[in-house]
Amino acid sequence: MNKRFLFNTFLLFAAMASYAQSNYRVLNTQTQTYEQIDRKIAVNPFSPSSGNYVPTEKKVAGSSKQIVLLIGDSMVGKLAPRFNDYAIKNNFEFHSEVWIGSTIRDWALATDLQYQIDRFRPTYVIISLGINDLGYHDYTRREEAVKTILQTIGDIPYTWIGPLHYSRFPNRTIVDIIKAQTGKGCFFDSSSIQAKRVDGLHPTQIAANFWVDKVVDWMAEPSLASHPLSLEDPDFTSAYIPDEHHGMGYHGRR
Repeated sequence: MNKRFLFNTFLLFAAMASYAQSNYRVLNTQTQTYEQIDRKIAVNPFSPSSGNYVPTEKKVAGSSKQIVLLIGDSMVGKLAPRFNDYAIKNNFEFHSEVWIGSTIRDWALATDLQYQIDRFRPTYVIISLGINDLGYHDYTRREEAVKTILQTIGDIPYTWIGPLHYSRFPNRTIVDIIKAQTGKGCFFDSSSIQAKRVDGLHPTQIAANFWVDKVVDWMAEPSLASHPLSLEDPDFTSAYIPDEHHGMGYHGRR
């Protein structure tokens, strides 16, 4: 009886051991499978190394809820009315500051740009500067001034509108300096714009409207603009008074 009991007990323990070993192999296999699945999940299926990668396309922003700020020299007085037409047509907020005779260095030394950014919280900034810097040769100082302005703008999407061709100063080095600092997609080169002038420098309002239309077309093109903005063309003109208009005697906020 004892021998039979011991024999049955032995068989029972042997069966339990065999089951445990078999179960371990199953669990171990499942664990490896889960680890393999985890590793597969950890790999982004749309990473450049995968066959599913599709480059991200630039999103064209709409005008809804946009707050656009335009700042710069006397050219802003010509550009702002047409931009205001676009604001009315596309239902966005528009503000501007005109500083007649101002240079890039003037805006870098003054705090007007920061003041307007704090005041209006723009979602898009447009700069029109450079025409009054033509003829200067202190390029290093002008370059640092451009950097200061861009640092003030920070992460806000922007477009810098370069100066029109001015026959009195054919040297366009300042344009190359601005373009180099802003980088591709943030600088609109106006050198090739043909505009009828009022006084040899400033365009007529009709020519200025045409200029703005060209800028807006460029801003809407994802292959050209870093922060594309799509605006519907206005079929009207409107009266506009800038938020601030300063003459030659103004020295900027300090």
